[in-house]
Amino acid sequence: MIRFRLQFQKVGRIRFTSHRDMLRIFQRCFAASRLPICYSKGFHPHPRISLGPPLKTGWEGLEEYMDIYLEENLSGIGERMNRTLPEGLRILKAVPVDEGVPKLTADIRTARYAVEVAKDEVARRCKIKMESMSLQNGALTESAEFRSGNGFLRALEEAMRERFGAGVERDVSGEPVLLELTTLEDGEHVIFEYLCTMPSGKSLRPEDLLSPFMGRLEELTIPPKVVRKALYVERKSAYLSPIDKGVVQRSS
Repeated sequence: MIRFRLQFQKVGRIRFTSHRDMLRIFQRCFAASRLPICYSKGFHPHPRISLGPPLKTGWEGLEEYMDIYLEENLSGIGERMNRTLPEGLRILKAVPVDEGVPKLTADIRTARYAVEVAKDEVARRCKIKMESMSLQNGALTESAEFRSGNGFLRALEEAMRERFGAGVERDVSGEPVLLELTTLEDGEHVIFEYLCTMPSGKSLRPEDLLSPFMGRLEELTIPPKVVRKALYVERKSAYLSPIDKGVVQRSS
């Protein structure tokens, strides 16, 4: 029995498929690809596969992960699976995993997200919110830079950093921590990209980050696009991909 770790992406319309349905899709793919998948013991055996931290329905994932157990060592796993997977779901890499390597859900502790919001929505809703906050706090209200486009984004980013303590280690048991935050304009959109911890698989949600400055996200005219760009494990204070050689191979 050999354990493999698969990196895959989930983009386009397939993003509306739930975590549970994703398992069913992969199970059908294993059968169609004729992969020698291992099964659990007992009266109701099921394929030995485990997905990484769930991706919320409607979000895209550029580097998601899954562990599978095969009865024999194989090459070309990704190519075989990609021939049967639906559009938008693709295996990017497949690597063998040594015995004793922690499970994905136990090892992944950090995630990077990108939230794309229409620029008009950001300008309208955030400025109203932040100007109200500024009146209360006695800050930014007379700033010409704040009222300009680029200056406004910098002020918004700084306000978010201050609220969530970006880059500052905080000992808050069980709560995700914001580690990095950047904002940038991309055509008609503003992209908020952030790195956060994932204690017990729990992430800092876009609504946690943006709602204090924009109000309820479900009230936006155009729903924000959310992409989970990467997941990481930590080794010696470094963020590594779960398929990195230093992660899937046990040091002797």
